[in-house]
Amino acid sequence: MPLNCRSTFTGKIVAFKKRLALITIFYLSGQSLSGQDQIFQLIYPADHSRHWVNQIQVSGKANLRQAKSVTLNGTTVTMDSTGRIDEILTLSDHKNILKIRVKTNTTVWDTTLTLWLMSPDHLDSDGRYVNHNLADSLWLTLISPQGGEMRRDFISFHGQTNPDATLNVNADSLRVYPSGGFTGLFAVSAGKNVYTFTASLNGETISDSIILMKPVPDLVQDVNEFSPGTALPLSDRWVSAGDVVPVGFSGKIGQEAYYQVPGRSEWQPLEESEPGVYTGKWWVLPSTPQQVLKIRYRVKSRHIFNAHTSSVAKIRFLATPLGGLTTDEDSRVYQQLGEGLFMPLTDGIALTITGFQEGFYRIKLGTDLGGYIHQRDVKLLPQPLIDHPIPLGSMHGSNRGDWQEFRFYVGPVHPPFTFQEVYGPNHLELKLYGAEQGWEWTTFPQPEGDLAYLERRQPASHIWQMNFYSKKNQFWGWRGYYDGDDFVVAIRKPPVLKPDSLFSHIAIEIDPGHGGYERGAIGVSGYAEADADLRYSLKLAALLRAAGATVFLTRTTDTRLSLAERA
Repeated sequence: MPLNCRSTFTGKIVAFKKRLALITIFYLSGQSLSGQDQIFQLIYPADHSRHWVNQIQVSGKANLRQAKSVTLNGTTVTMDSTGRIDEILTLSDHKNILKIRVKTNTTVWDTTLTLWLMSPDHLDSDGRYVNHNLADSLWLTLISPQGGEMRRDFISFHGQTNPDATLNVNADSLRVYPSGGFTGLFAVSAGKNVYTFTASLNGETISDSIILMKPVPDLVQDVNEFSPGTALPLSDRWVSAGDVVPVGFSGKIGQEAYYQVPGRSEWQPLEESEPGVYTGKWWVLPSTPQQVLKIRYRVKSRHIFNAHTSSVAKIRFLATPLGGLTTDEDSRVYQQLGEGLFMPLTDGIALTITGFQEGFYRIKLGTDLGGYIHQRDVKLLPQPLIDHPIPLGSMHGSNRGDWQEFRFYVGPVHPPFTFQEVYGPNHLELKLYGAEQGWEWTTFPQPEGDLAYLERRQPASHIWQMNFYSKKNQFWGWRGYYDGDDFVVAIRKPPVLKPDSLFSHIAIEIDPGHGGYERGAIGVSGYAEADADLRYSLKLAALLRAAGATVFLTRTTDTRLSLAERA
């Protein structure tokens, strides 16, 4: 990323480094780079980024030990207790300049970004899509990939051209969408691959090429018994009884290979699953002592074990689970490592931790149910706060304004929960993980309102479930949360509709997704999901207000919000 920077210093060394699409400014003082040497890190926006909304969030983080002030276009901004800045910047022209200045006791740092405000796309009077950011002439831009080495068997290409152009890739035609964008999936063969894109319009032709090199398999390239840095696991891992741990390494072809878990297994054979790749699985059995160890490997040649190595990282065996408490109001539990959001959680939720892998704790939610949460969102405890299902108290209903509330006692320890709407038939499903039914008395609000009935279940020994059914098979809003030692379910009452003024008594909240540095999906034109969500949410809000509704938006600018702020 090109930076226009100026520095004033005395006897110090200054460097600028691009890393992971972030602008990072370092203060070296003659030493190697480290996290402690960072003066300021710009998280968002990126230089020469394109935006479809005129107000964006500038986010960054300063090192409070060195940075004394941060200014954006001459205006000093406030840093929080961690050095974080989040400021709204208004884009007024097609081309906008953002000047960032960071001052230390001895140094002034300047950097300049160019930000582009794009013209909104819309549908014309005939319903045809119009993109105001495209030139009338023929042009061709290949966005990704950039070329170079590629190890995958297939690659997806993305780019833009004139919407009226015809496009060919080598001998194949490729569709051009009304936005001018195009995308396609192509095979990658071993060796050199040349993909030539040719766009044609009104007798004019433009071509551009991308070259990808895929390494040719060399079955004799590795002469070492063990390829350096390949012995699993490659990062520290915690395991519990019942886990299945992948083991193996890469090395010379045709070896007789074995692995051993010291003190836990005898030497076991590995399979050469592909040339030079040796794989296997270790089933973790119960054991009393808590150990930290490395997996050992050896290979046999001419009836002699002539080479040994150990795993890159260590394995810690958890004889009993650990405990944890969420520390972030926007904590998230995933179905897999960082993928598939399972449940959002607030802070102070009790967790049972049974493993660790690649920066994520594995948590137990039921007998055969678990999830993953990032280690930064958890405070570790020596033992779980929930060692047996928590008995729940009776449920008491009441009316509070536009809401019906159901409240029941849980206690000072708050187990994880999910609360969602389920279809067919429509109902609300509440699950508490690490709980069971205690008292079974339930009182309903008076008058009862729109709720038809409740259904209590215990689908597993550690999972308590309550379903809420509506008389009209429809819900107008709901939320679940802890209030002290109680859990509260709040269900909004149906609105009162008048035929002559349908929206006059309706309050609607619109929640544009993503925002700020959370861009969401990004199209081939650079148009981000965050911008699309906001633009069309603002349009929808205007239409609803014109019809008489009261409308709230969780955000009206390009700003990142936590799940708690959206709730």
